[in-house]
Amino acid sequence: MGDPARLQDKDYPTEARSLGRTLIRWRHQIAAWHHAHVSNGPTEAANNLIKRVKRAAFGFTSFRNYRIRALLYAGKPNWDRNCSGPGGQPGVTLEQLA
Repeated sequence: MGDPARLQDKDYPTEARSLGRTLIRWRHQIAAWHHAHVSNGPTEAANNLIKRVKRAAFGFTSFRNYRIRALLYAGKPNWDRNCSGPGGQPGVTLEQLA
């Protein structure tokens, strides 16, 4: 079953024929992936993160709280750098956020 065109034979089930048509239609893209090993996985991961943050932050009226939630979802934020008050002075502490 090495040739996808063979899957078009009427002796094969409908699902196998559908697979054969898909493989034929996408053959150039499939070959390109095997040649370059590049995917859009990182882009999809970033998009998923953005959607999760938006869902989690629904209802926030304070941009500051929204920003903190986004940083928490994005990973391990550097609180010394990210939680600064006006003029870049250290501001809120983790204890104050709890």
